[in-house]
Amino acid sequence: MLVFVSASAIALLLTTTGLITKVYQPVLLGIALCAATFVALEKSLPSLASLTLFAAAALAIGLDSAVESTSIATVIKTLAGTWISLAVLLADIAIYVSFCTKKNWLKVGIRVVGSWIIAITLLVLAFSLRK
Repeated sequence: MLVFVSASAIALLLTTTGLITKVYQPVLLGIALCAATFVALEKSLPSLASLTLFAAAALAIGLDSAVESTSIATVIKTLAGTWISLAVLLADIAIYVSFCTKKNWLKVGIRVVGSWIIAITLLVLAFSLRK
């Protein structure tokens, strides 16, 4: 969680420079597809690989959250709200996943969600690569 929260904060701060205005959509989809595949297969990653995946996801989401506004106050409020929302969402997901160790039927539900994310990601990727 520390890696995701800090990487997303760095990425959101980088959006204020204007150097990167958006992230190529297949990059976001590739990260989501990779993470969802491991969830659906119920495979664990080595620590370094999972930290790298979390950091890549946080950077991609943060860099894709650029705000187009002339007001500095609006930009700061929006980016702060995005950062807090990402942190709360990650904590919420972590709490739900921690329940899986206590109830076996929840493991199946998490794997189903992972497979749905795979299907949705592949559909969006197909539409984004279509000419």
